[in-house]
Amino acid sequence: MERSAVEVIKSKTINAIINDLPVLVFGTSPAEDIEQVRADRWYLNEAFRLPGLVGIENHWLFFQSMAVMYQLEGQFEEALQAGAFYAELVEHYFGAEDELYIYCQQLFGEIHFEQGNYPKAEEAFEGALQLLHRLNTASPLEDAEFLLATFEWKVALLYLKQGRYQEAEGLFTVQLEQIKATGENPYSELANLAIVYREQGRHLEAEAAALESFSHLDGLASDGL
Repeated sequence: MERSAVEVIKSKTINAIINDLPVLVFGTSPAEDIEQVRADRWYLNEAFRLPGLVGIENHWLFFQSMAVMYQLEGQFEEALQAGAFYAELVEHYFGAEDELYIYCQQLFGEIHFEQGNYPKAEEAFEGALQLLHRLNTASPLEDAEFLLATFEWKVALLYLKQGRYQEAEGLFTVQLEQIKATGENPYSELANLAIVYREQGRHLEAEAAALESFSHLDGLASDGL
């Protein structure tokens, strides 16, 4: 007789539980059975109540990994479903105002972006930015500047994809100024601006930005020799 997932959990160590999660939750074929995740919420609901399972809250790591795996394979609906479980576990254990939830929003944004669902991607990235600002205001985060630059860059790319060139130009220009102020190589920022200028028919500015961008790329190549 086949045992329930909870019965299996009670007989195993945490490492063995995590190893068995693809079978317990997704069945033998995760790509086909990801819908079962929603139907099998009882699995982790029961697991939450089991005594002595130190580290059970780290199951969110498994679903994060599954979501990324599906994303890389181009199975976006499956990635979103695994991501939803990942976000649910993070919220359950840490709360929706925890720094970890920023990365949940980031994952959703990246999946929607690759799907071509730009409004949903923008909503997710904006949610991540707002949470980042709230948390950083309350207590400065170690990676705040990096995360802020990352999300602003992603939002700028979304604007570019949607033909919102003036909004994209504004963000890319700010990013270029920030990069130049730090002394880092501005190749990518200049290349992005060149595309924005070209799409607006500003060909002389596009050419100038592209040439400046290429000069920095040549500099990088020379440094590597």
